Amino acid sequence: KILFAIGATAVVAAVALFALSSGPAAGNAMFLHGLEDYERSFLDFVAKYDRSYQTKREFMFRLANFRRSFDFIKNFESDSVVLGINDMSDMTNEEFHKYRTGLAPMPTGHDDKRDKIDGPIRNSVDWRDEGAVTSVKNQAACGSCWSFAAIAAVEGLHQIQGKGLEVFSEQQLVECSWDEGNNGCSGGWFDWAWNYHLKQGITTDDKYPYTATDYKKCSYKRSSMEKYTIEDYLMLEETDSALKKGLSKGPVAVAVGVNDVFRGYSSGIMRSTDGCQEFPVNHAVTAVGYGSSDGVDYYIIKNSWGSGWGEDGYMRLETGNTCGILTRNGLPTK
Repeated sequence: KILFAIGATAVVAAVALFALSSGPAAGNAMFLHGLEDYERSFLDFVAKYDRSYQTKREFMFRLANFRRSFDFIKNFESDSVVLGINDMSDMTNEEFHKYRTGLAPMPTGHDDKRDKIDGPIRNSVDWRDEGAVTSVKNQAACGSCWSFAAIAAVEGLHQIQGKGLEVFSEQQLVECSWDEGNNGCSGGWFDWAWNYHLKQGITTDDKYPYTATDYKKCSYKRSSMEKYTIEDYLMLEETDSALKKGLSKGPVAVAVGVNDVFRGYSSGIMRSTDGCQEFPVNHAVTAVGYGSSDGVDYYIIKNSWGSGWGEDGYMRLETGNTCGILTRNGLPTK
């Protein structure tokens, strides 16, 4: 039995074996770049992300996924954004959308309320500089992005109210907010999470830590666990003005459409011409500010894919409806 595990010798041997076993019949499946480039890049990927492939079949499957990511990144052209290999580069598209996104289908009718928001628009804002943003988190293999967006906005409000920067529990929302329409690791919405929060309050992450699972029954004990309760929230109209007014008050949970471009984002300003998906929205993130660079206005978004993705876990996204960011967003207000 050959073990395809970490280590230069094992990986190089496996790549060579794949090349030898492919033969003429597999010629049409070969991708655009030479095997030597893939070998080097894949070896770096395996070492960096501590991958261990236990069978030849799994190794070949993951290598094929990696090759697609590698080719997509190498062939991508943009003057404003850079793509790169990250810990999702050996995933299939199905795995990526199942485990790293997590919005339910768009609510309709009375379930999709929109509110007017008053107040000034600041010239620029970055709530990280004002101490209202916790460190970047990682939803891992669970479609719970909606809970991270909901909690990040709540954490910001708590600090802006002068109560300090607390790290609140996404896991409580994942396991306890089913009655509001959320489905744990299979999707939900941040406003449905806030509906739960209005009734039950939210405890801190150290009291109810994140596990990236939803098979346990709710462990929240309202009477004995420290909690914080919001009193209201707003769902904003689909305009830059509304989003900037919201961001002038605090971090805002936003829905975006993610695809291979978003998945591979490494740095720069993602512009509307870079091929990001506007519809349907399928992922929730948190807008934490906005600014301008070289004449390009952008939003700053905090993702839930760890600090190794993007610009230390963040993305700059051109204003307007780039990646669908204006489609559906909101914030707790008190």
